[in-house]
Amino acid sequence: MIEQAFQRNMGIIGLDQQKIIRNATVAIAGVGADGGLTAERLARLGVGHLKLADPGFFEESNLNRQFGSNLKTIGKNKAEAVAEEIKEIFPSLKIEIYTDGINVENVNDFVSNVNVVVDEIEYSRLDLSVLLHRAARRQGKFIFLGVNVGWGANLFVFDPGGMTLEEYCEIPPAASLEEIRKFKLSLDKFCPKVPEYVPQQVIQDVIEGKDIPSVSTACSLVASLLATEVVLFLIDKKRKIPVVPEYISIDLYRRELYVGNNC
Repeated sequence: MIEQAFQRNMGIIGLDQQKIIRNATVAIAGVGADGGLTAERLARLGVGHLKLADPGFFEESNLNRQFGSNLKTIGKNKAEAVAEEIKEIFPSLKIEIYTDGINVENVNDFVSNVNVVVDEIEYSRLDLSVLLHRAARRQGKFIFLGVNVGWGANLFVFDPGGMTLEEYCEIPPAASLEEIRKFKLSLDKFCPKVPEYVPQQVIQDVIEGKDIPSVSTACSLVASLLATEVVLFLIDKKRKIPVVPEYISIDLYRRELYVGNNC
């Protein structure tokens, strides 16, 4: 039997498909803007087990876009706060939290026994993304990575048998994690097409590692795109999904949706 809470999914999601979703485990590294909203959408779609990792704490600047951020949670660990918020909706949902984020000691456990991994680690911590991707790849797990750009969203999917994150980002093969942390990632890797309405100064600020501007609607769009593609990946194995160097892009300002190739 499907719980009453998910009855309205029926008709779009089949009964057998809902059971698959219910038995799935999704690991999300980074539950700030895009990641926290993705966790909430996956929970409402019926995913039965979530692993949430984030070492960060909510602050006032998160209030414009991040799920779980409110005046009561400022100063609270993001993974903990997001988990508590989801538990208010679905008390029976199993959630494991990693309040130290992911690291060398826990990354293998984080990706173990999961169906899908979502990479929402901060743009500035490419070393941690590489650590996550390497662990997931060893265990044969697909990784979904979403970014918000202006009024839009981009989605990148890494097949464990396909192009690696290091290859895609053109990181030297022998680079250590310490060296990768200092690596200057080209903006066009995850923003192949910079919207013309984004000021050049903002683009320069992003390149220099300053705060990346983002609005709630774009974060919600990333989360909806991620959650949709993750769930469809779980329930419809015949459906082809673009994998890197291909990517999915949506821009609501330009009213565009397309699959691009960033090779």
